[in-house]
Amino acid sequence: MRGEIAVPDRSLSVTGVAVPLLTAWGGSPDADLVFRFLVAHGPHDAEALRRELSMSRHRIAVALEELADSNAVRAASRPGRRGIDATIWHPRPPALVVAALRQRQLRAAQASLKVHRRLATLTELDPDLRVDMNAGMTGRPLHGLSRVRSRLGDLVDATRHEHLSMHPEPAFDRATVQASASLDHDLLARNVTVLSLGVPPSVEDITAAHTLELTHLGMQYRELPTLPAKMFLFDRRTVIVPMDPHDIAKGALEVAAPSMAERLAAWFMSRWSDARPPKSTTAAAVQLTPRERRVVALLAAGHTDTSAAARLGLSERTVAYAIRGVMERYGVQNRFQLGLVLGASMSTPDLAEDTKEKQ
Repeated sequence: MRGEIAVPDRSLSVTGVAVPLLTAWGGSPDADLVFRFLVAHGPHDAEALRRELSMSRHRIAVALEELADSNAVRAASRPGRRGIDATIWHPRPPALVVAALRQRQLRAAQASLKVHRRLATLTELDPDLRVDMNAGMTGRPLHGLSRVRSRLGDLVDATRHEHLSMHPEPAFDRATVQASASLDHDLLARNVTVLSLGVPPSVEDITAAHTLELTHLGMQYRELPTLPAKMFLFDRRTVIVPMDPHDIAKGALEVAAPSMAERLAAWFMSRWSDARPPKSTTAAAVQLTPRERRVVALLAAGHTDTSAAARLGLSERTVAYAIRGVMERYGVQNRFQLGLVLGASMSTPDLAEDTKEKQ
């Protein structure tokens, strides 16, 4: 292949130690390079790796996450250090690493076979939908959550027209929301059509404000009572599906098959037409104190922290603390999200009266 160098051996010798080529067992080139360097030169922190290998901090972080997922490195704290150099990374013995990677590759092959069969028939999606697995399809496994997230970022960067996603989970944790936030914003900033199908959230879900913000920015979101699988479609050419339908942290399969993606997109749109926008229940889930309601009402009416504090006879710090407490209880990350979550409530009589009370 143009631009690539063929390496016939599955291992290379570094300072007399046979080091497995991690790329032969599903590892990324960055992870392979970082592991090889650690074996050759001993433990290093992330900043030292960045300098020595002339790689960006992001690439080093993703490579180390992938190696940690693969149990190829272990992290040790450095007393008295803070920030990026507070952790030093030790390579595990290459022989143990390659043995573990062989087992992972076997499990991935078995999981990929199940995914291929699921994609071939898709009976769980629709008995009438069939996909020809021989119609120019190529697939590859993505091992571990860090590798999945990194590849999703690459696909988002390459997406130009449309992104479709389906999420059967009723709740997401904060780390998942934060990881996807920048990708969602990037798509919307480039005017990519973004359609997302979900299910009604559970009481533990913290994504309501995030969803409201994205819909305000242009994402279209609808819900169905249940969904059969998690799936991402990029420009109707590439499909990402988890190896384990219930746990994407175990890895995913990337399938490049335009004909399959077209049919999956058509199926998605048929479900989309049956789905409905979510009912807003977030604002009613948290009870505000009288002071919090007055602060929120004044800020919604256009007041700053300073003018709201003057109206209520409070200090600016007290107003800021009140807003921060409300944000934490709603699980929002900024005042813009808080405004979206509370927007519907601002027309209710009690909040309206709070707004008028001091005017």
